[in-house]
Amino acid sequence: MSLMKKRKIFREYMTDNKKWFFIILLMIFIENLILYSFHKEMEIALYTSMVVIVILFLFIMYDFRQYEKIYAHIQWDEELGEQKGLIGLLWQKLQEERQCQKYWKKEKQVELEELKEYYTTWGHQIKTPLAAMKLILEEYDPSDQELLKNQIFRVEESIQMMLAYIRMGEATKDFVFKNYDMDQIIKKSIRRYSSIFIRKNLSLEYDSRSIFWLTDEKWLSFVLDQILSNALKYTDEGQIQIYWQKDDSLIIQDSGVGIAPEDLPRVREFSFTGINGRNLSESTGIGLYLCQQILEQLGHSWEISSTLGKGTKISIYKKQGK
Repeated sequence: MSLMKKRKIFREYMTDNKKWFFIILLMIFIENLILYSFHKEMEIALYTSMVVIVILFLFIMYDFRQYEKIYAHIQWDEELGEQKGLIGLLWQKLQEERQCQKYWKKEKQVELEELKEYYTTWGHQIKTPLAAMKLILEEYDPSDQELLKNQIFRVEESIQMMLAYIRMGEATKDFVFKNYDMDQIIKKSIRRYSSIFIRKNLSLEYDSRSIFWLTDEKWLSFVLDQILSNALKYTDEGQIQIYWQKDDSLIIQDSGVGIAPEDLPRVREFSFTGINGRNLSESTGIGLYLCQQILEQLGHSWEISSTLGKGTKISIYKKQGK
C-alpha cells in the first residue's frame, strides 16, 4: 500500500474517531484543571497527562492497524471513500446485505406460497382418481380392468408432476447432457400414453426420424409427457401430429379445443388454468409452467400457438449453437 493511500486512510481513521479523541483530551484538560484548582503540583498533572497521551498514542497505533486491515478487505470506492470513510463503507455494505436478505426472504415467501397453493391443488386433484379406483374396486368387474389402469396412470402422472415441481429448483444438478436420439425419447412418451389414444379413439401421425439433440433425456421426456398429456386431455376427436421442421424444431400439434387468445400469453404462468382449465376439473395450471422452467434450464426455446376450436401447436427448438 502506497504512503499516500496510508495517509488518506489515517485521515479517515482520525475523522471517524475524532469525537472519542476529543472526549479523552477534554478529560485530560479537566483533570489538570481540577489538580490546579486544589493547588496540586503542576508537575504531577503534567506527568499524568503525558502518561495518558503516550497510552493513547500506542492505542491509536494499534487500533489504526486493525482499521487498515479491515479497510483492505473492502472494495475501494474512491468517491464514497472521500465522503464517508471506512464507517460509511461499512454502513453501505451493511445496507446492501440487509437489502439482499430482504429480497431473499421475499423470494422464499413467494416460493412457499406457490408451494402451498400447488400442494392444495394437487391434493384436490389426486382425490378424483383415488375415489374412482375405490368405487371400481367396491363393484369390481373384470371388464373394468382397463378403467382401473387408467385411474392408476392418472395418479402416477400427478405424482411425477409433484416430484418434478419439488426437484425443479435443483434440476441442473441432475442434468446429464448427451447427444440423445430424439426418436427414442419421443417413442417412449407415445408408448406411455398409448392406452389413452386407444380409449379416446384418437389417431397419431408421427414422422419418425433418427435426429440427435444435445439435451437431458429424463427432463426432456418429462416435458414431452406434459405436452402430450395436455394434447390428449383437450382433444376429443381428430388426431395428434408429431413431426419435424428440418432437424432443429420438433412440433406437437393437436386438433383439440385450442386456447383462447386472451389466455395464450399466460398459459406458462404458475397455476394459470384459463378458460379450458376452469371447464376441466383435472387442470392444475402447473404442467406448462414446469415445461417453461425446465426447457429454459435445458437451453431449449419453445413457442405455443393456438386457434380456439381448432387446436394447439407447440414447437420445441434445438439448443442453440449445438
